[in-house]
Amino acid sequence: MTGEGQQVQTSLLEAQVAMPSYQAFRARDGWVVVGAFTERMWQGVCRALDRPYLAEDPRFRTNHDRLAHRAEILGLLERCFAEEPAAHWIARMAAESVPCAPVHTVGKVVADAQVRARDMVVDVPHGAVEGLRLAGLPIKLGATPGAIRRPPPLLGQHTEEVLRELGLRPEEIAAAGVAHP
Repeated sequence: MTGEGQQVQTSLLEAQVAMPSYQAFRARDGWVVVGAFTERMWQGVCRALDRPYLAEDPRFRTNHDRLAHRAEILGLLERCFAEEPAAHWIARMAAESVPCAPVHTVGKVVADAQVRARDMVVDVPHGAVEGLRLAGLPIKLGATPGAIRRPPPLLGQHTEEVLRELGLRPEEIAAAGVAHP
């Protein structure tokens, strides 16, 4: 330890790639994820769906009410979102300041220019797997940047080494039937 600080860098994009959240709904042409975790946002969802009356419905007025009637409200929301394409809902939610985004396939995520620019998908040379690509590190450190330096091991690749470190002699390892991969 040097006792010196360093710049720590991450982004919402990187955090999202590492950990999904909120509620997803199927739109006419794909999926969207919506985060309405405040009363203001819930009211915005209702307006965006052209159903402002849902915000005043006693079953859905507060978060507690919505949780008590979760299956019912999810059914209503699912039917609403299915009426229009994802881009429609994303624009409508954005106009109401409600977090909303498309749910991308893995292929779209790894091809995204920002994901690539932030090194969230890295090509890792591997003797047994051609074209190996792995998720990068979501936290960027200025003074001591992390990196994926080695490929993941093959099944059993380090077993003999681990057993030696545990104190087993070569003849014990051989008697245990440990084979090289």
